[in-house]
Parts: sequence; C-alpha cells; structure tokens
Amino acid sequence: IPSVIFTEASLQKPQEIPADPFTAFTGASPQAVKVGGHCLVRGVIGKRQGVDGQSYGTRFEVRLPTTWNDMFLFQGGGAVDGFLAPAVGTIPCRNSTAAPGLLRGYAVVSMDGGHPSPDPAFGVDQAARIDFAYASIGKVTSVSKQVIAKFYGAAPKKSVFMGCSNGGREALIAAQRYPLEFDGIVAGSPGFRLSAANIAQAWDTRQYMSIAPKDEAGHPILSRAFSQQDLNIVAKAVLAACDARDGIEDGVINAWQQCRFDPKVLSCQGDKTDSCLTAGQVQAMSRAFAGPESSDGEKLYSDWPYDTGVAGADWRMWKLGNSPTSQSDANNIVLGARSLQYYFMTPPAPNFDPLKFDFDKDPARVADTAKLNDATGTYLASFAAHGGKLLLFQGLFSPASLPTVESCSCFRDFPIQSSQPTIWCAGTSKSSRSQAAAIWKRLAVSCACS
Repeated sequence: IPSVIFTEASLQKPQEIPADPFTAFTGASPQAVKVGGHCLVRGVIGKRQGVDGQSYGTRFEVRLPTTWNDMFLFQGGGAVDGFLAPAVGTIPCRNSTAAPGLLRGYAVVSMDGGHPSPDPAFGVDQAARIDFAYASIGKVTSVSKQVIAKFYGAAPKKSVFMGCSNGGREALIAAQRYPLEFDGIVAGSPGFRLSAANIAQAWDTRQYMSIAPKDEAGHPILSRAFSQQDLNIVAKAVLAACDARDGIEDGVINAWQQCRFDPKVLSCQGDKTDSCLTAGQVQAMSRAFAGPESSDGEKLYSDWPYDTGVAGADWRMWKLGNSPTSQSDANNIVLGARSLQYYFMTPPAPNFDPLKFDFDKDPARVADTAKLNDATGTYLASFAAHGGKLLLFQGLFSPASLPTVESCSCFRDFPIQSSQPTIWCAGTSKSSRSQAAAIWKRLAVSCACS
C-alpha cells in the first residue's frame, strides 16, 4: 500500500492484553482484556520529518479476529492523541460491562492521530495539525479496509466508528468529512468545539487561581482553591436542590435542565468553616460554571450544569489537580495550557501565559485551528442517504471541558435532506432506554444526554 510502512504482521494466540494506560483520556475502563486468536498488523502511514526535526506519521494497529463478523470498528482516541491504544474495541464508557468489539468478531483499528506522544508540541508542524484534526481518520480508514480485504478476501459489510471525548470529536469528524465510509457512528461526550473548550479551560483556571492560597513565594497552589470537604458540601447541596426534579429521589440528577442551583446558598455568614464557602469561592465557582465570556458579556463557550460530579476525582484532576505545590498537575494546566500554546493558537505561541489570556482579543488567535479541528459541520445528507446512523451520548458531568449543555444544543438544527431527523435529548426521564433503541432503528441522528 503506497505511503505505508508495515512494522508487524503476526498471528496472535489467545491472550490477555494489558489495560490501556490512557483510558482516562478515552473514557474506557482500565481493564485487561482476554482475547482469542487473531492477526495483528501494525504500521505507519506517511512517515516523515517535521519542521521541528521530529519524526511524524500516523501509527496504526489492526487486530483481525479468527472468527470475523464481517464488520469493521474504528476505535477513537482521546485528549490530544499521540498514543497507540490496543485495538480491542473497548467501550468508551467508564464502568461499561459490554464485551469489547474484538471479542464480538469486529476487525478493530486504533491510531495515534499522526504524532508520536501525547504532547501538544506537535502543533508547531502544520501537517501534524491537519493529521490530528481530521486527515489521519481518512488515511487509517482507507488502509484498514485494504488490510481487512486482503486478510479475509472480502471487504467489511458494515463499518462503525466509536469514540469518547476527543474520540467523540473524531467520530463526528468521520460523519462530517468522510460521510460514505461509516454505517454507524457512536460519539460519546464529544468535544464539538475543542478550540472554544480550550478557551474555557483558561477561563476556569483563571477563576480558581484567583482564590487559591499562595506559597511562601507568593505563587498560588491551585489544588487548594477548594478542599475536598468544600466540594462535598457543594455536591450535597446540589443533590438536595435538584434530585427530585425528575420525579424520583434516588441520588441521581436526571432533570438537569430544570436544576436551578446557586452556590451563594453555601456562603459563610461569618468565619470559614467546613460547612460553608467563602465569598471568593462562591464567586469563582459561579463564574466558572457560567462559562467564559468577553468583557461585554459575549459568551465564548457553553456553561456547565451543576451536578454531584463536582466532588468526584475526575473533576478535581481536571480543574484543580492534587499537587501540594504551586507546580500544578491539573489536566487543565498540563494538557490545556500547552494545547493552547502549541495547537490552538496560530501561529504557535510556546511562551504565551494562559493566565494572561485576553478574553476580548485572544479568541481570534484560535480561529484558524477551529476551522480545521472543530466538529461543527451540520450537513449530513450523504451520510444519511446511504443509511448512516449517528448516536450521541453524553455523561452529565464530563469534566474535560465538554459540557452537557454544549452536546445537547449542537444537534438541534441538522439539515439532513434525505429524511426529517428527530433530535432526542433525554435526561428528564429514567425510562428512555427503550425509546433510545427505537430511535436508533429509524432515525439519522439520536442525541442521548443523561
């Protein structure tokens, strides 16, 4: 196959494949997978040297089961990619008990998005930006289908793309830019507008840094902006205010659209205690959850729904981190800041301080990358005409700058010509699973947010 260097092709015995260490980015559960005999093919597409002297090219891995179900599954990535996950077709939904695709007979492929490490520094290379944004999806799809046809002597009868977070964005890109390649697409917690989400990360960090206690040198310690007890009382108050709005008090907030919570109810009336929040904490949380805006009030991204997930480990890891020092380990800093500097800003600005982001002027600096990267296309006539099905699911409290409000608003105006689409945005009812199954069978687009 032109432009492809195959690095491995081997028959694999039944074995246990270790858990993917990057499941925190892909949304899958970090579990080892026992698989049967299969053929393993690895390679790299378009290997080259970048403008920064680094080696680039899209690495991929295809696993072809001995007993094939005649279907092909593209396994999406996560975060900024840069890693090659085992192509076993893990379900990109934490705690899912469903069997991975490889065990169900799918030929599965995974890829690294066109760069060799999960570091946004690849953004200095123009071609690497294009590969990560969308091109690697098309390249790997084409090569994978050729490998499948060569191995089995037949092309797949059905092709499916499944991913979460950035993998969910990749899934939507597949529908929008490669509409004839896939019959079914599952997009979980997709980062529709990662460019704007990155601005939101800078906004959140600004709010929480403003109230973080400082070390002896005067540097803020982000992880201490809120103690775990602070977040616990927020979660408890949100649950008390909103749990029953879906008709059932069961510890789960499903009617998130009707949840009206204001952190002011937790304001300390005197000194700070474990049962209240300071005025600064209330303001910082309120501003962060309202979403980024310019000085004249123009919204730059979505707001966030209040949920008990605010007390979870994932929320803390993304927003605040756990570092006891001013050297933050929060994902919004480690991944978000470097992504802004190297990938989202054009040209790249490695020395830019995200804490000095100007929300009036600097959003224009991410516009070029947004055109390449963001999965905002709404015209899916060709995808629908060939029978394509698109399922969108969204966890209520995805902490990685992918708000439920964003997901459930993005698909309301899809002009699909071949049929009149119905957009299903659930969350107000806990008896919607049967409805979801029916919609999947008959509609071009299904949006499930619960």
